Amino acid sequence: MKKLTFLLSASLMLAACGEQNGLQDLVKIEGELQTEIQKLTDSLESVQGKIQALKNEGDSGAAESLPQVRLATVTPAEFRHTVSIQGIISTDNNIMLAAENGGKVLKVHVKEGQNVTKGQRLIDLDGSIIEANLAEIRTRLTLAKETYEKQKRLYERQIGTQMQYLQAENNYKALKNQEATLATQLDKFQLRSPINGVVDAIDVNLGEITGPGAPVIRVVNLTDLEVTADVSEKYVGSFKQGDQVSVYFPALKDTLVAKITALGQVINTNNRTFSMNVGITSKDNRLKPNLLAIIEAADFVVPNGISVPSNLVQTEGYDKFIMVAVKDGDTWKAEKRAIQTGLSSQGSIFIESGLEAGDQIIVEGHLNVEAGDNVQPQ
Repeated sequence: MKKLTFLLSASLMLAACGEQNGLQDLVKIEGELQTEIQKLTDSLESVQGKIQALKNEGDSGAAESLPQVRLATVTPAEFRHTVSIQGIISTDNNIMLAAENGGKVLKVHVKEGQNVTKGQRLIDLDGSIIEANLAEIRTRLTLAKETYEKQKRLYERQIGTQMQYLQAENNYKALKNQEATLATQLDKFQLRSPINGVVDAIDVNLGEITGPGAPVIRVVNLTDLEVTADVSEKYVGSFKQGDQVSVYFPALKDTLVAKITALGQVINTNNRTFSMNVGITSKDNRLKPNLLAIIEAADFVVPNGISVPSNLVQTEGYDKFIMVAVKDGDTWKAEKRAIQTGLSSQGSIFIESGLEAGDQIIVEGHLNVEAGDNVQPQ
């Protein structure tokens, strides 16, 4: 309204100037106009000052123009870096039985895939010659035992000579030893399972002749297995017995959690590796010897470390930094924070220095702000 009044007054004065051309009148009008101009200038400066004050106080209307960012509080947590190590399933209970004595296969007591127990008879070979010799020895042993016992009774009654008694005793014991030897030999013609397990393969058929030492039948225990792997020597000291690891089986698309049961103490000079054993248990018999396995083992663990998403770390030459927000009165200001980084794992990177618990890092909008900018947290 004041501006409108001033413009009307100025217009009237200019119109009057058109009718009165006296110097004194024009000087008077000039003075009045200068006074009005000064009043408007003072009003303008007052309004501009109020606008700046509202901006400094974070007025809601001014805040609309500030960069919008999302913040996250730095919270220490366990940082775990893992390495992948390829191995295979193995077992000490994968046994190929062979006949110590050759012979004809008389009977196969089991089938492939059948569960067997320790000591169970699997295959009988022809030991008829040993059986005949054993039968003859046992017949002679019966007579020798009676003779020995009779001579012993007579000798105790001081009848007969000591030599007769000793000869009877020696004959009896010799035949008894022969019986035990033949019985042991005969037992070798009967193949028995040395473990609890499953019959994996039968390599002979009924009636076939097998030679001494020839593979006959395989028995496998699939319950207690282990994954064996060769680990690069650069990881010496990174793992210890009892460490928990995860084991992934690509063929089965399955993962289980297990523990390291043994670590090799010698470096293989051919490939500069040491051995690692991880004990596993198969409850459904899906795990098989020689099946490929991938061990995920932690070589670096910090119980209370600081890590951030890797995409938040920016570089400037050889230096690395991350954008944080710092409270400045009632406003937030962006700040460039220099950091030192370590290992990366699963999209996160370990921060060795530069950040502390409670810091507010900018996780969204960090690429759109510079150090010193006022920002508006969402």
